Amino acid sequence: MNVSISEPWHAQAVAISGLLTAELTTVVGIYLHGSAVLGGFGPTSDLDVLVVVRDEPDLDWDSVGSALLRAADGGRALELSVVRSSAAAAPAPPWPFVLHVNSGARRCVLGGDGGDPDLIAHYAVVRAAGLPLYGPGPSAVVGRIERDVLIGTSWGSWSGGATKRISGTRCSTHVVRSRTRITGPCCPRSTAAGGGSSGSGRLRW
Repeated sequence: MNVSISEPWHAQAVAISGLLTAELTTVVGIYLHGSAVLGGFGPTSDLDVLVVVRDEPDLDWDSVGSALLRAADGGRALELSVVRSSAAAAPAPPWPFVLHVNSGARRCVLGGDGGDPDLIAHYAVVRAAGLPLYGPGPSAVVGRIERDVLIGTSWGSWSGGATKRISGTRCSTHVVRSRTRITGPCCPRSTAAGGGSSGSGRLRW
């Protein structure tokens, strides 16, 4: 990671990356995204991280999520998603994930058979501007996303105050709030925000 150690997120990003690579043997890449790489990282900004792992038998992701929550104590709120390498290489519905962690809410979600439409935005930002904390450059891991797919997914999910959902299985606790900015050549800058939960393990946006 070739960045200044004076960056306000540097120490926490190194710690999170170190924990993941120490705990997991399946890590392909760990990428910083969001305001830390797009600009505008301020006193209340979250640390946004995408983790790509090999397509191998499931690990104890509940324990991994709990370890990440503990590691984030005292730092910036951590918004972290874990996805499999096959999903990252060819991003497509239903946008499957392995684990979501939101340390600000002390919550995590196990993906199971569910999906998260917000991942299309995360993939786009990581591929265009993501900072590798571990592994190869993001374009070697995250597949290309067609402009019309990105814009269609973004506006279809976000316009008109539409409800968005992530379906998954409860972990230690079970709500994740995502705030993703998209910028650059893919589409105009947008903002998504939301929260709340349903009893079925789905996240309502």
